[in-house]
This record gives sequence, C-alpha cells and structure tokens, in this order.
Amino acid sequence: MYMTNKVDNNFSFENIDIEENIEIETNNKNNSSGVVAATIDDYVKISKNFYAGFWIRIFAFIIDCIIIFCLGTILNTITFGLLDIHLPYNISDQTLIFVLTYYLYFLLMTYILSQTLGKMIIGVKVEKNVGGKLSFIDAFFREVIGRYITITLLFLPFLSVIFTSKKKALHDYIADSVVVKEDFSNFRMKLNKAIKEIKQ
Repeated sequence: MYMTNKVDNNFSFENIDIEENIEIETNNKNNSSGVVAATIDDYVKISKNFYAGFWIRIFAFIIDCIIIFCLGTILNTITFGLLDIHLPYNISDQTLIFVLTYYLYFLLMTYILSQTLGKMIIGVKVEKNVGGKLSFIDAFFREVIGRYITITLLFLPFLSVIFTSKKKALHDYIADSVVVKEDFSNFRMKLNKAIKEIKQ
C-alpha cells in the first residue's frame, strides 16, 4: 500500500499530504518500464503544466470570436437579416444573431467536442476538475451562465486565471471545470485514476 492518507474524490494535488513515493503507470515513450516514481511534491510541480494559462486562453478566445463573427454574418445572410436586431447587451450594443451565435457556439462545441475551434488550434480542451467530459448541464452553466456573468462584470473575473493554481476563470469555478493542455490530458487522467485506486 503506497498511501495511508485519505484522498478526497475531487482530487487536487494541492490538498494531498503524502510522504511515501507513488508509482504511476504511464505511456511515456521515453520510459521503458512504463512507470513514473516520484513524490507528491514532484506531481504538484508537474501539475502546474497541465493547465492552459491566461495568454493561451486569450488567443483561443480571439480566434473563437473571429469564427463567431463569420458564422453570425453567414447566418444573418441566410435569415435575410431577420435576427439582425440590436440589443442593449451588457457592455456593448450587440445584435440578436451575434448573441445567439456566441452562446450556442461555446455551449455546443464544449459539450460535444470539449473544445471550440480556437481551443483546437491552440491545443487545449475543457474537462471536469476530476477528469472527463462535461455533462450538458455543466457545459450550460460554464458557457452560458458563467460567460454571461463574466461579460457583465467587464471580463474582470477572467483575471483569476493568472492567480489560481489550476488557472481557473469564474465560469470554470461555476462548472467545476478546468482547461487542460491536450498533451497533458491523458497523463492527468491517469494520475487521477491512480490516486482513486490507491484510496480504495
């Protein structure tokens, strides 16, 4: 038995106190034995690289906004401008077609693919805090409720990405989600699974 301490189901590297070494099986091509042996302190250091930082997420968001603008323009043409209705939307005057496209784009892409096109290009994806795909309810709270609150508060809640260990924005806290670099996604899931198995 490698660990005697209890580990919460909502696994967080920061909340575990382990003195003994833990062996985690990985698919590391450079490791012929397929095993990584390290202390939890090493995992804490490694985990900081799992999550997409502020500028990575900003670049992905800019790409998504360009795509949303293009989609909105196409839809506006297809609907002959019927949804080109101006709304006093939060901090700016937006059209109904843009608002609908904005939220449906983020909601459906995140729920179905765990990534928007911007995130695909940058190489990051949205996951539950404990690993795995978001449910539709999680995606709705993250991409609709969370984003609406963030926009209403002038995007200031997004600054929490800079200061939190898992680089979470307000909408991540609302949905209990994280934005993970694709290269680390599988490894992170293996660590979470290994910790749960050790607990049992």
